[in-house]
Amino acid sequence: TAAFQALDKAFTLTRLEKAADIMSKNVGFSIRNLSKDLLKATDHSISFQEALQFSAIGTSAGLTAKQIANLTTIAKGAANALGRDMGDAVRRIIQGTAKQEQEILDELGIFVKAKTAYKEYAEARNLKVDDLSAAQRVAAYTEAVEKAGAAHKKFADIEDPFTKFTAALIDTGTTLLNFVN
Repeated sequence: TAAFQALDKAFTLTRLEKAADIMSKNVGFSIRNLSKDLLKATDHSISFQEALQFSAIGTSAGLTAKQIANLTTIAKGAANALGRDMGDAVRRIIQGTAKQEQEILDELGIFVKAKTAYKEYAEARNLKVDDLSAAQRVAAYTEAVEKAGAAHKKFADIEDPFTKFTAALIDTGTTLLNFVN
């Protein structure tokens, strides 16, 4: 069973890489390069597979590369400040922002209400909340999350060597399994 799970993880990475290449053509920037930026932003505290997943989730929701990288830095700071798992923190901030779900972000100490975010965004642009498109709602919520999470950035430079080591082991194992296949 363990061997099967390991092979499955290796195949998942291969599928993600292929999907990232296809998605990159649609969004106009490299999802792989964005994933590498996320690795740097987290000081390699997440695996490449996780970085690809988070990049794909954020991009699919309409987040820009800059927003995803910024949210990742906020998540790293939140993880350090609150003693949370780095991968879970990045997943929560990307997914919570993409889905505009306050409950997912609450665990990171980021409290943003969608209605308030939409209202502030619309007022700043002389628009009506009811007239906001889905993309504008995502932009509004993202802007509010970035603002609310900015205080966490000061904790982003704290290193976590154990998490970094674990992520490196996962990446090495996945690479070896891909080689074997």
